[in-house]
Amino acid sequence: MAAIHFNRDYFFPKLEDGNLSLSTQELRIKEAVSTLNPGDWIQLEDGTRCTTKEELKRALNLSDSNNTPKYFNGYPQVHTIICPNCGANAKNTSNCEYCGSYLVQNVARGQDVSAYVEKSKGYHNAGLLKALNKLSYLLQNRDCGFGVYIYHNNDSFLQVYSNELMYGKDTPHKGFCIQLFGNNLNRFNCLGRFLNSDVIQLFNKSQDDDNTVDIYLIDFGYDTEGACRLLIQLIEEVFQFDSNECCFKLVSPEDDDNYVLYNKNGVIIDEGGYGKGEFGNVEEMRESLAKENEQFEEENKQQKKGKITKIVSIIAIIMAVLIALSTL
Repeated sequence: MAAIHFNRDYFFPKLEDGNLSLSTQELRIKEAVSTLNPGDWIQLEDGTRCTTKEELKRALNLSDSNNTPKYFNGYPQVHTIICPNCGANAKNTSNCEYCGSYLVQNVARGQDVSAYVEKSKGYHNAGLLKALNKLSYLLQNRDCGFGVYIYHNNDSFLQVYSNELMYGKDTPHKGFCIQLFGNNLNRFNCLGRFLNSDVIQLFNKSQDDDNTVDIYLIDFGYDTEGACRLLIQLIEEVFQFDSNECCFKLVSPEDDDNYVLYNKNGVIIDEGGYGKGEFGNVEEMRESLAKENEQFEEENKQQKKGKITKIVSIIAIIMAVLIALSTL
């Protein structure tokens, strides 16, 4: 018996003009149910379980007559949602079109995540953010698996993987997810703290193939900053480690010898896999990071230059007005 994970977006395919493809939707629903073995079930990202076509349609809030969605992308249809991460008026209830945050899904479900967001703003770690940014880049540009392992005293206790872990190869969008195992939480004596924390509502709960281990997952898409804040909160409040004492290993799960290890400041303190396997040459990764930093600095320069030009223009207009007034 096993859970077959699907994202709601998968069942709302769009045509080139942006409209819903009803025929493809019906086909995907039919195929998803037909792949189930006895005892298996379909599990959506909010934890809803379905074993029949009718149950799946009800879970997707489709009318029985014409499959017209009452919800947009499986979430309550609204004109706008205030993104809890960036404060923008987001119309996409799957992920914010401005910052990419998937927390809009929680808002669309009616969950109040404001306390979590406010608390998480104080969490930051340059090393973890660099590892997540590089993971995001690799998942978008290379067709292979990568992850970030978080270590404390040489013990890996938190992992971030491709979201194929949740949805399989047919994931509706590439990105990464945070994974927590119930038995691992027990190993560190922090399961109770996790279950009573204000972040538990963000996670989807499932079980392993043997239905013996609880697994908690959250899909973060490519929202690296949001994922970084949540991970730091888990490290500090649930595992009760000092995040500044942790290190962050960007690794290819297919080959543990291919890795880059960052400290809290984002400095590479260990590395392996020069020119080997899918991970590629570490020097190539350094060059990529350097180019990203140069681009970031150049964008900042251009923004500052634009602000200065604007201020000079305003001063010139004011001076022209004052000169004109003095001649009257």
